[in-house]
Amino acid sequence: MDRRQFDTSCLLINSKILISTAVPALRSLARSLSSRLVGLGSHPRSRRQTHVIHYDRPAFLVQHGRCEPASGDPWWPLTTGGRLASAIACVGRFSVTDPARHNLGTGWRVRPDVIATNRHLALYFDERRRCSPALVTIDFAGEYEGERPRTFAVAESLYIAEDYDLAFMRVITRGDRRDQTYIELARRPCSPGTAVCTIGFPADNTRFYDPGRISGIFGGIYDVKRVAPGWVVAVSTGRVDHDCTTLGGNSGSVLLDLESGLAVGIHADGIPFVRNHAVPAGLIRERLAQVRG
Repeated sequence: MDRRQFDTSCLLINSKILISTAVPALRSLARSLSSRLVGLGSHPRSRRQTHVIHYDRPAFLVQHGRCEPASGDPWWPLTTGGRLASAIACVGRFSVTDPARHNLGTGWRVRPDVIATNRHLALYFDERRRCSPALVTIDFAGEYEGERPRTFAVAESLYIAEDYDLAFMRVITRGDRRDQTYIELARRPCSPGTAVCTIGFPADNTRFYDPGRISGIFGGIYDVKRVAPGWVVAVSTGRVDHDCTTLGGNSGSVLLDLESGLAVGIHADGIPFVRNHAVPAGLIRERLAQVRG
């Protein structure tokens, strides 16, 4: 299914949504801009927000390692298959023990023992280690009523970019076959109109959104692994823009090409109801080459 066919199948739904969401969207944007001016505390997500772009973009629960929307869902043909399942297993949820915080963002295996994530998360973890005997862990399950936790210790920061929201961290592996897999990086830039998804852990950071609409997407279930499909909307030097549904907790999510199963970027932040931003795979590959091991 290409973008034109998909848009045709969703035309009626989108036309109904447009009128009902226009006013809440403008109010949400105003509240978001206002909150950025006054500041919102010291949590890393308070300064770098991740956002819902369209209320008709779903965020499917992952259960038992798979994303399985209903067969009649327009996204069903694009979100089923072994490549997506393989990528899902490589995405984890960060936690820290001191102070105990359950969902601090997302990371994914870009090598068997190397996690790609955002700069602002890596800086926060390093700060916690300096201030206390904090243990940073990553759980590669993190499902809602699904697989048991698969938790690993994060040993150290290997690389933190100065110019992009990108970092690499070392994870302690156990020799399990599942721990030898990782998500491969695309070797060519993606194009606008490419079907993609984020895989991550959206948190209950929904104060800017219409309660009814946001409940329709998440059903009140947060901090668990989800696949959020969407489209690449623009590509520029050093950035990929997309419209997948994200919230706080999605920081560091892989942006995956749904056709190839390759990573085309790492999700960083966004502007509500406008677009989300990701660091492109080419830049990730370039910086990864600087990491030892």
